[in-house]
Amino acid sequence: MNYFEMFGISLSYKIDESVLLNLYFKKQALVHPDIDESKSDESAVLNLAYKVLSDPIDRARYFLEINGKSMDSCVGSANELFQIREKYDSLSSSVEKKEFIKKYEDERVKLITALEESENNLTKFQEIFVSASFISSFLKKATADVNSRN
Repeated sequence: MNYFEMFGISLSYKIDESVLLNLYFKKQALVHPDIDESKSDESAVLNLAYKVLSDPIDRARYFLEINGKSMDSCVGSANELFQIREKYDSLSSSVEKKEFIKKYEDERVKLITALEESENNLTKFQEIFVSASFISSFLKKATADVNSRN
C-alpha cells in the first residue's frame, strides 16, 4: 500500500492539505500508541506517510518514485545551486541575505505551482522537481544561516 492509498486519496501530486490533515488525525486516533500499544508500528508508518505527503518537495519525490521515475536520473544542475549559494555568500548584510532568501522563497512557490500544473507530464514534472529540490535545499541552509546570525 502506498502513502496515497493509506489515506484513501487519489495518486495525484496536487492534494488538499487540509483534507490530508483531517484524514491523518482520524487514522492516528485509531492507531496511536496511547490508544493501542500494539499499533505503534502502524502509527510510525502513518507519521512518515503524513510527513512525506504534507511537504511539497517530499511529495514530489515520492510521486515520481510511485510513478516509476528513478531519482538516479535526476542529476540536475549542481552548478545552479553552487551559483545561487555563491551569490548568497557574497552578500554582506543580513538585510541583503533576507531579501535574497525571499526572492528564492517566491521562486520555490512558483516551482511548486508548476509541479501541480505538470503532474500529467512526468518528464516535465521531473525537470521542475530538480530545480524545486535544489531551491528548497538552498533555502533550508540559508535560513538556518541567517537565523543563527540573529
